[in-house]
Order: sequence, then structure tokens, then C-alpha cells
Amino acid sequence: HIDGRLVVTSQSGKALENDEVAELATKYGAESYLKYDSLLDEGSYRTRIYIPGTSGFEDYQYVEFDFTFNEDFGDKIVGRYPEASNEVFLYLPIYYKEVFGTEEILQNEVALNTLPLSVVGVKYYYDNNLTPKCMFTEEGFRVATAATYLYNSNLRIIVQVEYPSGSSMRNETFSIYNIIPSFDIDSEKVYIASARYEGTFASNKNFTTTVNFSAMYYKYNNFVGETSTSLMYERKFDNSEIAKTKPHLPDTIVAYGDALVISDEILVEIAYTMLEDSYRQASLFFADDKAAAEAAELINKEGYIAVTSNTTYENNAETAMLSMLGAIATAAVWFFAVVFLAFFINLCSLRAIQSFKGDLATMRSMGIQVRVIKIGIYIRMVLCLIPAFILLLLSSVLIYTSVFNQFFAYLYLWQYALIVVGMIILTVRTTRKQIFRLFSESVKKSLKGGSDQ
Repeated sequence: HIDGRLVVTSQSGKALENDEVAELATKYGAESYLKYDSLLDEGSYRTRIYIPGTSGFEDYQYVEFDFTFNEDFGDKIVGRYPEASNEVFLYLPIYYKEVFGTEEILQNEVALNTLPLSVVGVKYYYDNNLTPKCMFTEEGFRVATAATYLYNSNLRIIVQVEYPSGSSMRNETFSIYNIIPSFDIDSEKVYIASARYEGTFASNKNFTTTVNFSAMYYKYNNFVGETSTSLMYERKFDNSEIAKTKPHLPDTIVAYGDALVISDEILVEIAYTMLEDSYRQASLFFADDKAAAEAAELINKEGYIAVTSNTTYENNAETAMLSMLGAIATAAVWFFAVVFLAFFINLCSLRAIQSFKGDLATMRSMGIQVRVIKIGIYIRMVLCLIPAFILLLLSSVLIYTSVFNQFFAYLYLWQYALIVVGMIILTVRTTRKQIFRLFSESVKKSLKGGSDQ
């Protein structure tokens, strides 16, 4: 959910035109729009950023981000906000401070799948109920969208090389299935990371390489509905357009074997060729959800389906049932936890009060007022909670400032207050119960019981 975001698609199922989306944004007063918004909805392992490990971390951390652009995270940041398309700002749980640092950026290279990125700023938060965010510039968001889309599209790259052999020309063809974007390579060049390519053609000065990009995707057809089709994006590179030096690739890019390294400009060009024919939705951004909902009512009358991002267009019965069962299970766990705690405190208070049962009888025999004795017992039992309060405070600070933060749900101030008040109420109630038992006995019986302790 993004406040004010309205997701729009055509009722017919056809892909939306960019001018069409721009017109809707202008007509209904949207502050901005995004034609290809898939990265806002990505939440699978394929779009997580791999973070190299340090002491206490694995070699790679798979962090699931909400992707965003041009957002303001306030002050108290480490570094700065992104300015170039290959730069990102990360909003992370506090336990990542050991990886990225608190005074300066310690780890400045990460990767979104195979897209190398430079971390220029970080801000940390304690509340692990929040979701980490990865913020790009607007242009960087376009590049990341293209990279993610192609990474998930089973793209096949067919490399065809034509070179002279004797008096004729000879053709050789082989396939590459990995594409690596690079911000360091010339926008008009590619680098073919293939031992076969380098071994066969490195010494030949007179050859032409044709690189064909092919992939299957779904396109809406007005007559038959959705049909699969294939992209054939062809581009020829002569000797001068084949990079001879391997571009810099950070350690976060995992080697998959043969790969084609291309510029971010070519990456976007290829992805948008497919997206223009196949991507069905877009996002309009309004001031808030109320404004978005008002616009949705009007847009839905024009042959579109418009849904605010805090709702679901079609409710899923199975999902609703699982959610309800999960809520019931959670309530049951809390109920039994409270019952166990009540019994535990009752047992502890019983042991504690029984330990000064003889003292109580002595005080009663000395004529000390019952009200004074009761107040003293209440104070004594409440004071016994002080070690528990200190332990709660210290353990919370330890958990929320260390790597253990990721294993515990964050509690807010009102929840800690509820725990403290609950502990006091349980202690007072059980103490009251035990006091009633003690004062129901005669002084003589209590003294006799006390002398036997």
C-alpha cells in the first residue's frame, strides 16, 4: 500500500498506452503517474537485494525490499540521497548497522538480481514491523524495473558471428542465457563474457557479431484475447562495438557462466519493447487514499478498472479463511500465555507470602493494625517486580540494538506500558487473594504454623 496510489488497467485487457495514462492523470488531477509500476508490487526472492556478509552474517543477505523513488526519509541519515541512476538509498532495520555503518557507508556495492548498484545513503529503524525500502532516482527506478522484468522473463540471447574463412564467409551461432546490466560500459557497446567467443574470434580482426534477444511473453489480441508471442530484438555490433575489456562488476554479482554485459540504456530499450505490448496496468498518484478513491469511481465508468492500493479488487475466499484461522490461533496463543503467567505469578506470590506467614502472625499478636500489615504486604510484593522491570528494559535494549532484532516482533511504548500494568494488576490480585487466605486463619493457628516452618 502506498497512500494515494491508484492502480488502473483496461477492462478489455489490452496494454495501456503512455499517452492514455498521461491523459487520465491530467483529467482526474493525479499528482504524478507511473506507466510501468511492477517494481512497486514485487515481493518475491527474485527481486531481493543480495548484501555481502560481514562478521556474524552469511555470505549474502537476502533482503526483501519495498522499492520506491524520490521519497523523503527525513534527517538522521548516513550518507546522502541518490542522484544518479545507479545509486540507491536503503531504509533498513537497525541490526544492519554492522554492515553499512553509522558514521559513513561501509558497504557501498549491492545488487538487485544482476543489476549492480551503489549505496550512497542509509537510514535505520528499530521497528521491525516495518518493511525495508530501497529508493532510486526516477530514472534509476526505470532501469531497475527493466532489469527485474528481463531477469524474470527467461530471456535468451542468440549470438551469431560472421567471419571470413578462406574465400567465403562463415557463420557460427551460440546461446547465452544471462544478461548483466552495467553502468560502466559505453551505451553503444556490449561485452560478451564467453570463453568460446573470446577463444574463437579474439584473433580475427574482420568479423561481425549479431546479437538477437528473444523471449516469450503474453500480448492481448482484440480478436482472440490473450496470446503468447515472442520478442525478437535484433542489434548488430561490429568489431568497434564489442568491448574488449571486461567492465567492472561488483562481488555481489554472482557468476552464472556465459553472460552478455550491456549498458543500462540498451537494457531499458529491450525491456520496454516487451512491456509496451504486454504490460497491462499503471499507477496514478493522488494526495491521499480518499482522493484516489474518488477518482476511481469516475475512472471505472470509462472502461477501466481502477483500484486503490489499500484494497483488493477480487477477494480470495481461501486467503480470507487462512487469515481468520491465523487470527484465531494467535488469540489462542495469547490466551494460554496470559493464563500461564497468571498461574505462575500466583504460585510465586503464594511461596513468597507463605515465607513470612509466621512474621504476619507475630505482627498481629503485637496489635499492629491489619490495614498497615496489608499495605506492607502489597508494597513488598510490588517491590519484587522491580527486577522483572529491569530485566524487561535491559533485554529490550539488547534485542532492538543487535542482530537479535530480526527474531522478535517490535513492541511499541503502549504495549510495554500494558505489560507493566498487567504485571502489577496480576501481582496485586494474587496478593489480595493470598492475604485473604492468611487473615482467614486465627493468630494462634498462624503462629503454630509459623513455628513449624
